[in-house]
Amino acid sequence: KKLTSRTISVLYTNMDFNDVKITLRAVLLSTKSRSIPINELPYEFKGLSGKSLDYRQFGYASLSKMLLDMPDTVRLSDGGRLVHGLSNANTSHIESLIRNQLPSGRDKRGTRGSSFRRLSSDGRRIFRRLPVPSLIDDQAGRRSLDRSSAGQSQTSTGRSVRPIGIYPSLDRALQNAQKDCNAAATKQQQQRWLQQQQKQQQQQQQQQQQQKQQQQRQQQQQQKQQQQQQQHKQQQQQQQQKQQQRSSRQ
Repeated sequence: KKLTSRTISVLYTNMDFNDVKITLRAVLLSTKSRSIPINELPYEFKGLSGKSLDYRQFGYASLSKMLLDMPDTVRLSDGGRLVHGLSNANTSHIESLIRNQLPSGRDKRGTRGSSFRRLSSDGRRIFRRLPVPSLIDDQAGRRSLDRSSAGQSQTSTGRSVRPIGIYPSLDRALQNAQKDCNAAATKQQQQRWLQQQQKQQQQQQQQQQQQKQQQQRQQQQQQKQQQQQQQHKQQQQQQQQKQQQRSSRQ
């Protein structure tokens, strides 16, 4: 059975399904081809957001099945091996900036940065790096432009590492989004802690009630035993009196 958006947001505490879709669109549209192989998508997702893309927590058996439920965000091709990002009204003005990026001078596949060469007055070659814009989504679904340095470092697998931006406003927006996610997680933890305390209190009250009931039963049993002892004594006394009366008559 497929999960609804409400149950999905409850199961995944760090990011809800809508935030995951926004981040996936940012990862895919930040490339010039607007496409990434499906096996590299989790690494790129974690490199941008700092969080893992775990499709199991959303109730899916595979990543491709989860992506098929996002027809407005991504599209699969090449037998499901290539993931394409789909733009919307909020991201259409960014596509021209991505298309106009200059190709990288060293490695077109590894780094997204670009550089150009010019000659100085004395004939020496001067190399200059150009900042390349990258896309970042906020929680409201708006696109923000972030400039990172061209000479980005690469991992051992050859994938580019995106440094998160230079503009303070964008950094603040990302920090605020992370704070909101952390605050939601802490609220859920506090609610769970309160529920656990309430359960413990209820258990303690039940135990106290059971102890009281046992004490009452013991007191009742003691009272019954005392009554039986008194009745037995009275019977003995009556028998003794009868015997004395008989002996006096004789």
